[in-house]
Amino acid sequence: MIALLLLGGNEDAKNFQEGERFLNENQHAQALECFLKVSEAYQDRALLYEYMGICRVGLLDYDNAIIDLEKSLLYDSTRLTVYINLGDAYYKSGNYEKALQQFKHVKEEDPKYKTVNYNLGIIYWKEFNKPELALELLEQELEAATLDAKDAIENKASTYVLIGQIYLNLDSADRCLSAFDKAIELVNDEPFYFYLRGLALCSLGVPEDGLKDMNRALELNKEYWDVYFLRSFIFLELGDTLNACSDFTKVQNRIPSPLSKENLDQIKESCQ
Repeated sequence: MIALLLLGGNEDAKNFQEGERFLNENQHAQALECFLKVSEAYQDRALLYEYMGICRVGLLDYDNAIIDLEKSLLYDSTRLTVYINLGDAYYKSGNYEKALQQFKHVKEEDPKYKTVNYNLGIIYWKEFNKPELALELLEQELEAATLDAKDAIENKASTYVLIGQIYLNLDSADRCLSAFDKAIELVNDEPFYFYLRGLALCSLGVPEDGLKDMNRALELNKEYWDVYFLRSFIFLELGDTLNACSDFTKVQNRIPSPLSKENLDQIKESCQ
């Protein structure tokens, strides 16, 4: 992050730098505490309020995050990162129309701005039921993406995963499998990706390969309870009642289950 000039003296510089360090480590409470100590003499109020807003989002304090981020824009209305963070705060608070406004503003200013098409894609798919528009935006996100840093690689993988989820929801298993494959090529240690690809493989009628991905997901996270539910059903489909019931026993009291009621009842009946 950029070192900034301070008008408030060495104490302000110390508090800001400490807050910045905590923020980089995702220690939002500690970071916010440091930023709140910075005096009114601090020069870049826009960045200070943006950082405070990011901290409050991390602390699930969305209303005050929105207040801080709006203040940041009062000091400097040109900072596109603030609009992105403000859109994130509005989205997480459940105000999807306001979130959409922030992301649309960024896209108007810079159509290839990092993550803007991804964020628009999520909203249009999940909140406005427009999967075709979401897919179009996500393809634009991929076209704009670079692979010059770890976070860029992770963002591109996340975009492929979202595309795969949309296609899975549209019952287009071939296309969703291709998207999940590309995500795993980029990031091969994320259990959620293997879980989703396992679902797609089962939808394509190859539960044996789906089982391999479920196993891999559990290697990466042994407490991924949804996987035990799904793997239990896969075992049952493959005629392995012993392992099906073993998995189901681990998670039967955990709610909710990702399985349909019909599939859940089928396992329960087999394991009685």
